[in-house]
Amino acid sequence: MNIEEQNKSITIRFAIVAALAAVLIIPTLLIGALVSERWSFFREAVDEIKDTWSSDQVIIGPTIMVPVSDTDGDERQFQRVVYMPKTLDMQIDSTHEFRTRTIFTTPVLSLKLTASGEFEPIDLKNLATRHEHVHSNHILMSFAVTDVRGITDVELLVEGQSVPVTVSETGFGKSLNAKVPMQYILNGGDFQFSASMRASDGVHVVPHADSSTITIVSSWPHPKFDGDILPETREVSDSGFVASWQGNAISRGFNQTMYLPGTGITYQGEMVGPWGETNYRQSAQRIRSYQQDSSTLKSMDPFGRDLIQVGFTVLDPVTPYRKVSRTVNYGILFIILTFGVILSIELVMPVQFHYVQYLVIGTSLVIYFLTLLSISEHLPFGQAYLIAASLMTIMLTGYTHLAAKVPTITGAVFLLLLLLYSVLYLILRLENYALLVGTSLLLLLLAVLMWATKNLTMVKDRATSEETTS
Repeated sequence: MNIEEQNKSITIRFAIVAALAAVLIIPTLLIGALVSERWSFFREAVDEIKDTWSSDQVIIGPTIMVPVSDTDGDERQFQRVVYMPKTLDMQIDSTHEFRTRTIFTTPVLSLKLTASGEFEPIDLKNLATRHEHVHSNHILMSFAVTDVRGITDVELLVEGQSVPVTVSETGFGKSLNAKVPMQYILNGGDFQFSASMRASDGVHVVPHADSSTITIVSSWPHPKFDGDILPETREVSDSGFVASWQGNAISRGFNQTMYLPGTGITYQGEMVGPWGETNYRQSAQRIRSYQQDSSTLKSMDPFGRDLIQVGFTVLDPVTPYRKVSRTVNYGILFIILTFGVILSIELVMPVQFHYVQYLVIGTSLVIYFLTLLSISEHLPFGQAYLIAASLMTIMLTGYTHLAAKVPTITGAVFLLLLLLYSVLYLILRLENYALLVGTSLLLLLLAVLMWATKNLTMVKDRATSEETTS
């Protein structure tokens, strides 16, 4: 075979191998779809656990709610005037445990909340000059949480006296409410509140007092501080974390006294949403529809994003699907690097693999991701990665040795696979440097291909010169 035919053969070989690599993208994408499906099964299991445990908790309180009403034509409109505390010092002690549904496991939280603070005196006489009726018999101290199902124990003290706490609907949805003595409303005073509750993904608090201090102590070592304000101080270790936030009347973003619509309205002779209402959202919608001066009212939704929240969400590094998904994303890079190195070996050594053998090697690389997925559902990801990578390295190295029967080539393939799996694990561990490491691998492959193909043109030129001389 002359030089031109040989170069043409090498070009065709590169093209066919590239086509094989492109074909292997299809099963790689199918495995990626399988990872997404298994991930959805995991989320469904987690949702089922949440439904029986508790949702993540958003906490606002305590507040004092004073119901007022006014007559507008044939309609009697009810509102609550909401008073924020002067000071609030809250600490949440959080511990975690794992709950399992089928083969899926997720962490859940148990919370011990303690809060203390002070309310200023409320001037009911001044309030009576602005509204027709001030319903003093229905004044409540309210403590709102997202999911009251998670509350296992609660205690409220005002001026050192225990006050019964019940659960009922308010403008905040279901809340912990207590009727406090009128003397406390008129004179103000201290309060102490404690509660035991459960949460799933995390806990957030609205720092609503004129001066708020929120402290969370948790045994969970991987918090995600995703509130509106980052903690002023935090210490995170393998045994958990301690984080603290400070809030004031300016940073909270709303006034010390606010009107809350949605308490009740008499419409066409029908009382909609009285105190203890069961259809708050419909009540609020009708009140907003018939309120003439809606600009004087400010709606507060503690479980939306309107109010400033601080806290954390559980970041679960044990969940394997995110890492397996990222691993599969590098599947085509794996195949290209492996095929590129094998082609380079063919150019510098007296061996040539069959196209079917390329396909077998590529298929093995694809099956590696399936192996990793299946093992990682039962073992920690690091152990699953080590087992899957070792299994594929042994199988491919042995296959190469049987196919080439050249120890040097077998050693080169072994070192290649060892490098690839090591670098991929490094990419998964150093997420911020994944692009840099991946690009470095491609540059390394390019350098190997340049070195392996450097003599193609030179050999042809030298041969052409010799033919011209003769």
